[in-house]
Amino acid sequence: MYLMKNFLITSAFLLSSFAAKSQVELSANPFLLLWGYVQAGVDLNVTEDWSIGADVFAAEGGGLVYATGKYFFSPRQGCDKFNVGAFIGGGGGDGDTALGVGFLLGYKAVSSKRVLLDMALGAGRGSGGLEVFPYFKFNLGYRFQLKK
Repeated sequence: MYLMKNFLITSAFLLSSFAAKSQVELSANPFLLLWGYVQAGVDLNVTEDWSIGADVFAAEGGGLVYATGKYFFSPRQGCDKFNVGAFIGGGGGDGDTALGVGFLLGYKAVSSKRVLLDMALGAGRGSGGLEVFPYFKFNLGYRFQLKK
């Protein structure tokens, strides 16, 4: 739960720093919840085609925390459709820690009611006993329109 607490604090900081000019999206993976895992994320749409975000994956033995930056190709509703990005992450469990940096490819679909499906897959170079640092996201969520 230490990772979840840090994730929420970081998310609140990001939201407050960009709240005047952006949209925010909160999402979670409903399928992993069935098996007792938590995968959740927050994305901040800084411009029409750039977003920054934070993701957490928590399991009983440990977890991973990611910071991401994404570029969206030809968005229709702002920060949707195909994207490419970079991530930096860290985490571990059972006394082991690992850090990693890598790239990701993804797709985000946003409905007219602002419900979204965010999918991404990526990999990077890891340290701390983890040669390949994974990135996986299959989240359902909601896009909040912040006041300007």
